[in-house]
Amino acid sequence: MSDAVVGWLQKAEADFQNARILLRQRKTFLPDNICWSCQQSAEKYLKAYLVRHKLDYPRRHDLVQLRNLCADADPDFNLIAEAVATLDQFGTDIRYPGV
Repeated sequence: MSDAVVGWLQKAEADFQNARILLRQRKTFLPDNICWSCQQSAEKYLKAYLVRHKLDYPRRHDLVQLRNLCADADPDFNLIAEAVATLDQFGTDIRYPGV
């Protein structure tokens, strides 16, 4: 596995672990940050797949578009379409007031 793929996977796992840590907070519960960390993790896992398979992707945070690119290479990615669409809103909408 290339260093680039490993780098994406490490960053994805760090975001996932961050979400898990935030989820366990009892005194200060931060749902926006938990959701954002989950979105970031999913984005980086999708990009790791694309890098691994030498597929180009836009420098955007659009999970639906990234999943579609992955599905072009492997139709099994269609199985996570609904989950990806749900997570996609947490990339920007949840981070800013009034969006």
